[in-house]
Amino acid sequence: MQFKSVVAILGYGFPVGTVDKIPAWAEKWLSNKNELEAKYGLSLITHGSTHDPERLLVVEESIQEARQGKPIFLGQAIDAKPEWAEKIKEFCRKEGIEYQSPQYILCSYWTE
Repeated sequence: MQFKSVVAILGYGFPVGTVDKIPAWAEKWLSNKNELEAKYGLSLITHGSTHDPERLLVVEESIQEARQGKPIFLGQAIDAKPEWAEKIKEFCRKEGIEYQSPQYILCSYWTE
């Protein structure tokens, strides 16, 4: 197996599930991604591989991507803005979704 592309992704949020086991609310927002970003400042991102992708709900502003040969520098500490957790909490409350405490998640996405 040879990888064609690998991207490291850092985001502040929580896991949603695999593509074949994604909750109904996430399915709705996948087809309406621009509205999700504009209305709540959140994004559903994909990680894993093209054969077995998974989803994360993250704050759009927190997303950092490092591509091959192009590192990102995070400084001495990674701080989450206090309003980020509130954005996620508000979204969950309005959409009737069980709230999960958000955290920074480092993952990768690769294609073969």
